[in-house]
Amino acid sequence: MKTTLSINSLIIFLALSSVHSRPSRAAGAGAKEDTQFIEATCNARDVVLPNPSLCVRYLSPFAGAVKRDLAVLARVAIDVTHDKTNSVVTYMKKNVSAGADLIAVNALKDCWNTYLVSSIGEMENSTNALKAISAAGKAAALGDVQAWMDAALTDQEMCTAGLEKKVADMNLKAAVLGQMALVKQLTGNALALFHKFSCSNGGPCNARTNTIVIH
Repeated sequence: MKTTLSINSLIIFLALSSVHSRPSRAAGAGAKEDTQFIEATCNARDVVLPNPSLCVRYLSPFAGAVKRDLAVLARVAIDVTHDKTNSVVTYMKKNVSAGADLIAVNALKDCWNTYLVSSIGEMENSTNALKAISAAGKAAALGDVQAWMDAALTDQEMCTAGLEKKVADMNLKAAVLGQMALVKQLTGNALALFHKFSCSNGGPCNARTNTIVIH
């Protein structure tokens, strides 16, 4: 798994739909219309997000970088989710070193080694594909991104299922599952925003987040 920049050090993006650097948080609250664009998109009725309020909360700080560009917003959503997933892996590793029981330790290790590392890689594939997207291969690239984001969400669900069955410590279970619930909702939001962009640009129009409930 390659090292990635933290959200606070992301480079401000000033291009339109072809993204060549990772967007950063906007200076201050950003222009009013930029923030309103994010709020409206997160709460739109055409693609239902698992958690619109989280969408607004996590993406509004990047309003000035997004500049009312749906392609950039979708990529920022994936970047933010990627970083949050990395932080959950770090959180799990700290709990392992804190002396959890062997069964819980194995469940946590299985979660991050088998599923979250894979999920992070799939999100990296998605952002790389969006950076390199071209007019000629747009439809195929968008299909690849949706497949990767679907797989990322599936990996997170598999991780959660293992933790629910194998972690007996109720406090640890509640804490870790709470972190995973947040990651899954952010991933679902990112997938829905990507779908909104994809559907209007010749890509897939069958958003998984319209048909499942993410706990």
